[in-house]
Order: sequence, then C-alpha cells, then structure tokens
Amino acid sequence: MKGGIIEMKPEPREKILELWNKGYTKKEIAEMLGLNYSTLCSITSRMGLVDKKRGLSALSQEKRERVLEKIRKSKFKRMEQEVKVLENLLKERGPMFVKEAARALGWSVPKVKKYVSIFDDKFERFTISPFKRGRYPLNKLFKGGRIRLHIISLKGDGRIVEFFTSIIRKPVSRRKANAIARKLNPILGREITQEILEKLTRKKVKRTTQNKIK
Repeated sequence: MKGGIIEMKPEPREKILELWNKGYTKKEIAEMLGLNYSTLCSITSRMGLVDKKRGLSALSQEKRERVLEKIRKSKFKRMEQEVKVLENLLKERGPMFVKEAARALGWSVPKVKKYVSIFDDKFERFTISPFKRGRYPLNKLFKGGRIRLHIISLKGDGRIVEFFTSIIRKPVSRRKANAIARKLNPILGREITQEILEKLTRKKVKRTTQNKIK
C-alpha cells in the first residue's frame, strides 16, 4: 500500500489473450486465472475482445467438417433404426396405407413418405390418383379415401395382390373392372392387375355357381 492507495497487480492481459484465442469462454478463463467474472468482463472489454460466436460458426473449417460428419453419421444411424421399425411393421402386417402405418408407429405421414423415398431399395410406394371429372369417384372403387391413396409395402412383397384385392369395393362389374385396370396398370403392371381382377371375378363366379346348385 502506498500513500493509502492499494497497489493492484497488473492485469494478466497476455494470459487472457492466450486463453481467449484457444477458444475458452469468459467463465472458464475467470476460473482458470482466479478472477471475478465481472472483473474479467471489464478487462476483456478494455482489450477489445468481443464475445465469439457459439455453435458451428465458432469452429474452424476443419473442426466444423468433423462435427458435421459426426452429426450426419448419428442422424443416419437413427434413421436406419427407425426404418428397421417400419420394415418390421410391414413384415408383420404386409402392405398398408401410409396413414395407417404412420398411426401405428406414432409418426407423421410425411415422415413415413420420406423414409420410403430415401430407402427405396427396401420399400415400394403406390399412389392412386382420382379420375378426371365425369369418371368414377375414387371412393366408389377403392376403400381408404376420396382424393388420393398412398400405399406402401416391402420391395417385392407377394401380399400386394391380396392387399389390393381387399381394398377394391365389390361387386366388380365389367365397367368397374375397366376403371380399376386404368388405375392399377400404371402402378402395378398389367400382369399383377390382371391377377387381381381375375381373383375378384373368380370369387364372383364361384358364388353364382354355388347359388345355382342350391
């Protein structure tokens, strides 16, 4: 103490600057140097050290790329785990309407569609659009909706014929069969569409024959 005035130690500016450039926060620097936080803030302000940006923008290009790569790997791993859940659902239940799959998993419809689109080596998606004006309303031909039907299945799932047979509204007249064929041919192919229609026709013929015998 000189003349009643407390002599202050010189501010450790060089050490503060060194730690600041290494990326330490003000709180960390204050703890490391044994300074009061408000005192350190006052010092850094006089030194012209402005708070650095946080998050990815605070990192160097190299570090940022490493962090982003870890995030991408982590995100993709999580997606793969969720896709496995969807895959197991379709293995168990077979082809489904997208909205039913979303409801069963507690997901949103867009999330199901996104995964089916990304992992197209595992899944297939079928969309049935409405006819133009003057044609059959979609809900007169198929169960499940009035505007547009979105159906998903595992790639190459043989139960697709059974599923489409189950969602077609009966009875199926010749005119109705032609309308169904116009909708299914582009998405399933003629062979599978024909198989579906033959199943429906055979069932109808079989019932008629049994009635005649009675």
